[in-house]
Amino acid sequence: QTTAHYLAERLERYPVRITQLAHGLPVGGELDYLDDGTLAQALRARGPQAVVLKRGALGSYVEDETGGIDIPGHVVKVVDTTAAGDVFAAALAIARAEGASWHDAARFANAAGALACTRFGAQPSAPTRAAVEGLLRD
Repeated sequence: QTTAHYLAERLERYPVRITQLAHGLPVGGELDYLDDGTLAQALRARGPQAVVLKRGALGSYVEDETGGIDIPGHVVKVVDTTAAGDVFAAALAIARAEGASWHDAARFANAAGALACTRFGAQPSAPTRAAVEGLLRD
């Protein structure tokens, strides 16, 4: 079974899909080697309300009912990427729970994930809200 079939079976169960992209690597079947927008549209067509593609230092790509948008990352001095993806997902969930759009939530999550890369370790790298909001203002 290809990754595409695996995803297709599960996407109908979840309102959002957060995916880490490994550019240049196939995801399986008809989804092999698609650009971010086409991939996000193809995944969203399979059921979720929104698709968030995490792209590390490149930022993220969000596809929801309003369309797709490339949300650039932040330039930071990276010392350790441990937990950056977890921090991104947590910040995305917090922003959504507070009523942010998918696009605004991803902007917040990009900043949080970037700041997580500036410290060593997992728990110590989780930034404060003030730090995330400060990076967004800069």
